[in-house]
Amino acid sequence: MEQAKIEFKVSVIEKGLLQLRAKNCGMTMSEYSRRAILGHRIRENLTRKQMKVYKKLFRCQREFVQLAQDKRGDRTELAQKYRELAGLFKEKVLGFKT
Repeated sequence: MEQAKIEFKVSVIEKGLLQLRAKNCGMTMSEYSRRAILGHRIRENLTRKQMKVYKKLFRCQREFVQLAQDKRGDRTELAQKYRELAGLFKEKVLGFKT
């Protein structure tokens, strides 16, 4: 595929922001800009602190699943609520589609 060069002007602040966001995503400014312009999904890499929190949230979601699978006694209504919570947690907090 033949390539073409495109140039555009941004303010100094916008350039800094583009550089920072591209770096956080592990991309060059060109790749970041190309994806943003074309409407492709762009994901920033998580920091160590964010990853630690994410792992804790994931463990909480697994706890909800385990509580929903608890077979002791007649807790069908409670188990259903835990299943619903686990699904919502997975979709809304962790970002996974069920």
